[in-house]
Amino acid sequence: MKAAQTVPEIVQCCARGMVPVNVDVAAAISAHRHAQTANTLYAVILASQPAVTDCQRQLDYLVDLPDKAWRDVPDWEQHRERTMACLRRSIAWMSICA
Repeated sequence: MKAAQTVPEIVQCCARGMVPVNVDVAAAISAHRHAQTANTLYAVILASQPAVTDCQRQLDYLVDLPDKAWRDVPDWEQHRERTMACLRRSIAWMSICA
């Protein structure tokens, strides 16, 4: 099966109960805006981050989400905080290594 890359493909994949990984950050964010589900949120979290700007865009989007967007995720408060911490560490390491 071909990997999901476009917004409709990501949404369709998530609707089938699968979470695409390493998709474009902007596409994952657009998919989550289109269909706000736990799987599309996971697609944003697991999106590709080849550059600091991608990682920062991902962090900015996730930080701005209201609590209700996270509530379908098991242990959502802890998961949210760990995700944010991980992204912040990634940005720091990417900035140091650049």
